[in-house]
Amino acid sequence: MQGMRIRTPNDIQNLPGYVSKIDPKLIPLSHIVIHYDIRPFDIQCGLCGRAHMDGRIIALADVSKSITNIGHICGKKYFGDMYVDALRRYNDAITRPQLLQKVSEGIRKVDSLQLQLQSIRLHGVSLLRQSVQFHALSPEIFDLLKRRAINNQADIYESVERTKEEIEDLLAANPFQSRDQLLTKEVYRGTVAGHKFLSIDWSVERGIQRLFCEVSELLDFNFHPGQLATHKLVKWANWLDDLDEQIKSVKSAVLEGERFFSQTNLQLFALLPALPAAREKIRNFHLSELDDSYSVRSTPYKTLPAQKVRPLGRIRAERPKSQLTLKQLRRLLGNKKVR
Repeated sequence: MQGMRIRTPNDIQNLPGYVSKIDPKLIPLSHIVIHYDIRPFDIQCGLCGRAHMDGRIIALADVSKSITNIGHICGKKYFGDMYVDALRRYNDAITRPQLLQKVSEGIRKVDSLQLQLQSIRLHGVSLLRQSVQFHALSPEIFDLLKRRAINNQADIYESVERTKEEIEDLLAANPFQSRDQLLTKEVYRGTVAGHKFLSIDWSVERGIQRLFCEVSELLDFNFHPGQLATHKLVKWANWLDDLDEQIKSVKSAVLEGERFFSQTNLQLFALLPALPAAREKIRNFHLSELDDSYSVRSTPYKTLPAQKVRPLGRIRAERPKSQLTLKQLRRLLGNKKVR
């Protein structure tokens, strides 16, 4: 039965010896047969009768060797320690070997992605460095752009004075308007590319950089995950399930940064409602003045030279230290505690 795939309620109800309802006081538990997850379908629990999607098939210690299905909560509630012991035996005999195989394969997959992940990480570091320098150039415009990113405001408008003829035409169309309110108009000038970049959380705790820390932690097991407890294996198996989406999110964040730092965007930034001195500084600034170490513009991450890449999760003492100061990191990460 372990090789069987249970996808629907019918798959469960058609199993040999299946009964839909049991009395745990009359028929004791023998062992757990298999775990199932039939989302988006559901099926009634053989103990409490409530519908659920995630549960286990259990064998009963009766003469007919019946089986039924139960939800993941009812087992302990109705069978107590007997179920806890059965679950431990099931995990040791069935779940743990499966988890070990999955995590071992996952480690090999992550190891094969090291060059790609390290290249993406270096681009992220470059973008963070440029972000710190951009903040130092004009804190006012940086903070304004960050607020706009959080509010998903990408379009830039410039306040332009209306001509006398335009004002007279508007008053003629609606004489109840205030002349003072008609003196200026908002003219669309463009859309900021990569405008979400400044709203992205790059922190190690919950943000983009957390992926690289977790990759290092996984590879530090040195291809021997058998030392991990079962609940740790479950954690890493779930993490591996989401790995592709995490990498996709990191790539998307880097792409936003690549698009954000452009000369076209700088021209738009100079139109923001900031102090004249700040706008003038942005207007006269050129991106070539930013630190272009591991420049995202000159070195696409897919072609990063291998000799510049250090393996993740191997030698902690050799990992390059951040060139940013603690003060700069705190400012960049929103004044979070940085050690």
